[in-house]
Amino acid sequence: MEKAGFEVLAKGLFKDRNVKKDVGGGSWLGTFYAKNDYPTSANILMGAGSATSGGTCFIAGKLSKPSGTAYVVVAGKEYSDQKKIYMIDIIEETKMKDDLIKINADEMLKGIKTDGKISLYGIYFDFDKDDVKPESEPTLKEIVTLLKKDTQLNLYVVGHTDNKGKIDYNVELSKRRAASVVKELTRKYGVNPNRLTPDGVGPLAPVSTNETEDGRKLNRRVELVAR
Repeated sequence: MEKAGFEVLAKGLFKDRNVKKDVGGGSWLGTFYAKNDYPTSANILMGAGSATSGGTCFIAGKLSKPSGTAYVVVAGKEYSDQKKIYMIDIIEETKMKDDLIKINADEMLKGIKTDGKISLYGIYFDFDKDDVKPESEPTLKEIVTLLKKDTQLNLYVVGHTDNKGKIDYNVELSKRRAASVVKELTRKYGVNPNRLTPDGVGPLAPVSTNETEDGRKLNRRVELVAR
């Protein structure tokens, strides 16, 4: 690992099987395995030994790469004079990917015609703020294209939040965010303000559970509703 350029975070090597509490020692590894559990039904021999069992080892390293940081942990023991066993853990950091679907004007129009509304997840705000972030531009442009495609379509722009915090505050925040979206569309992109009405309902119309972060992520959205 050192030859591969890893920064060694911790290591220990013991040639005998005496129980030791130092990093990489037998009792230390017992605690490590308890926090890094493996199924007992798999017949893994990490916690076992034989009459000829020997020493133990442990090393943890960190490698910084352009694509993200990688961590590698190797823990091992000599089960017998014929067999050595190792557990290897690899954790690689990557940039978070946005798994929410971004939709274009045609899909927006189809959703509105079918359901009377469409949820948008490509309009971004900082936490507890109502300013529309620059990353929202692609979605805002699609809304402009939508309104050009259907010149008779008028919309409510409705803000939604999750249920974290006080309800009155969240409702007010959702209203401010909706107003900011309308302001961007009218002032920056030239949309007729008579075609857009901002409003917000805070956490009162969830589309998913608020018990998980994935659910709350879906509830934080802007909806376009046919007016």
